[in-house]
Amino acid sequence: MTNLVLAISGSGGGNRGPQGIYTLFQKYWSTASTTVLRVDTLPDSVQENVDRICDIVSRNHPFYDNCYILGYSMGGAVAIEATRKLNQTAENRVKGIALLATQTDGLQTLERLNVPVLFYHGTKDPIFRIWEIESAYNKYTGPKKMVRVEGLGHSLAHEGNRFVSTRYINNLAKHIIGEISAFFLQINQKESVCKGEVTTQIPLSSIDRVLNRIFSWRRPATTNSVV
Repeated sequence: MTNLVLAISGSGGGNRGPQGIYTLFQKYWSTASTTVLRVDTLPDSVQENVDRICDIVSRNHPFYDNCYILGYSMGGAVAIEATRKLNQTAENRVKGIALLATQTDGLQTLERLNVPVLFYHGTKDPIFRIWEIESAYNKYTGPKKMVRVEGLGHSLAHEGNRFVSTRYINNLAKHIIGEISAFFLQINQKESVCKGEVTTQIPLSSIDRVLNRIFSWRRPATTNSVV
């Protein structure tokens, strides 16, 4: 079976994803049977990006057995709405979606879908809190999986760290690919995908820890006197 995976960035637009991780998705995930397409999205424009995704899927759908969409932050809302529109016109055109650190706007639309959904979210996301995502996960009645990553912030780096090494980003990319591809494989093989929850960690390497200690140093605060 051939698979098309569309990767949608957040509100900043572009096609590299957080920490440039979508380029690694193409490197590690693309095979003879799977094409990863980084969609060049427009900043701060859900509807225009939805239209763009729908056009890409409609044009490429005849050449692939399965189509999946993943979205980061605002891209999560785009993935949800694009899937809703596409599956209205043709049943199961989009077979599943993955939401990476997704924004909360748009999650209410999930109940109008009936596709497998994977939630991948950090426990330290300061923008879209983990409990909000867990609430959406619990309410969704379709096939689903929740992956919580301890300490991960919204940018898909450990919250509070100023330095992110190439090794860390590579490990993170491989972990995300592993979780999503296993989930999508279950869908392909029509295995039972009903409900699952995982809590995990992407450990920092020693170089990450040392450099973040260096970058976390602060100059002593100065006292301004008013006479």
